[in-house]
Amino acid sequence: MQVITERLCIRPLMHDDIDWIHFLCIQTHVKKYLFDNRTVSRSWAEVAIANSQLSFTRERFGLWLLCRLTTLRPLGFCGFYYFSAIAEPQLIYVIHPSEQTQGYATEAAQAVVQYAFSTLRRDRLFANVHGQNLAARRVLEKLGAQIQQHPAASQPNPHLVQYSISHTD
Repeated sequence: MQVITERLCIRPLMHDDIDWIHFLCIQTHVKKYLFDNRTVSRSWAEVAIANSQLSFTRERFGLWLLCRLTTLRPLGFCGFYYFSAIAEPQLIYVIHPSEQTQGYATEAAQAVVQYAFSTLRRDRLFANVHGQNLAARRVLEKLGAQIQQHPAASQPNPHLVQYSISHTD
């Protein structure tokens, strides 16, 4: 299940993507906002991809690799992923720092959100972002997402801002 946009080829992550996903996830900017400055291991990437593949089999969604359409060179990933403390799958998008600020996150997120609304018939989607990640928050705002919950000291992750996106006909 591949999605093509104006500039991107978006396809489910595969086992062959482990090293590239690990490389992306240990980038300073990615670690800061996605992993609270922790360095994830290669085995984390293996498990994330295996979980994504299982999710595609069971629920028809997971994580997609984002490649530049003209070269098929990877530049990030995007999709829906279950995080341990949250019951609903969360929209996630990660772009390599050298490819940021070019609209790829917005383009990819729009494509997978449209997929979730039209193909999966979801009425509402969720995303949690680090409150200081202004670029990620702008992407969600471009998608029409609304803040559901601001960071609170009582939350398990008090730096996260919760957004939701509702399907409107």
